[in-house]
Amino acid sequence: MEDAFHPPKSQRQLRLERSSRRPLLRRVIPRRDAAPCKCRRNHGPGVGGAAAQAPRTGRPKLGVPGFETAGEATKKQPLHVAITKYLEQIDTLKKPNTHRKYEAVLNRFGEFFRDITSIDAISGDDLTRFVVALKRDHKLGANTVLHNAIIVAQFLKRHGRGGITRELQLPERITSLPKEYREEDLGRFFEASYDSERVLFSTFLLTGFREQEVMYLFWSDINLQLQTVRVTAKPELGFYPKRCEERTNPCLRRTHRRA
Repeated sequence: MEDAFHPPKSQRQLRLERSSRRPLLRRVIPRRDAAPCKCRRNHGPGVGGAAAQAPRTGRPKLGVPGFETAGEATKKQPLHVAITKYLEQIDTLKKPNTHRKYEAVLNRFGEFFRDITSIDAISGDDLTRFVVALKRDHKLGANTVLHNAIIVAQFLKRHGRGGITRELQLPERITSLPKEYREEDLGRFFEASYDSERVLFSTFLLTGFREQEVMYLFWSDINLQLQTVRVTAKPELGFYPKRCEERTNPCLRRTHRRA
């Protein structure tokens, strides 16, 4: 007997209720232990078949030599290639004079170790032999040998060999006194100079500027009232002061009078 408050349901309502309780999506991926699908026309072997049971080796076999081991070990680049790339960085980041010094030192370093395959093959004893060759064969002074060793140490540090130069035996630095010129010597020097040369060398003498600091000296850097000369960066010309430090130097009257 049907409840008085619930009238009997039609066959259509019953079918709708049964269909609403069914899952919207059926599982189409069979389990690993399921039998292989026999429908090869559209999908090929089932996931649970022989293709799914085959163990995976990690990398696909493409038949390309070295592909399976690509990225597992980094090959060390030759010494001359490392020197070339390092000098390209110096050429971009440093001044031309600095690049010329690095190029001369590292080319000499690469020529000495031309039979070495990579940087990791260089030992501390090899570096000692290089320092001895600089002193004995190239007749370089103590300060020049130290300068070469510093550049080589920076190059090796950049390539992961920073501690190899700690035990390196180097000559003692010689601190020399600046050379002094007498007024008679300067007088003869300026008398033999052209007018343009006299202005140039007077600027060097009375300001103490470096070569490129004088090359990029503008009238806007000179203050005649305060008697000062400034070293300022000229980014549009690619000039930056050493250590990127602008400064102001006192300027003697003699400089702009001769100019």
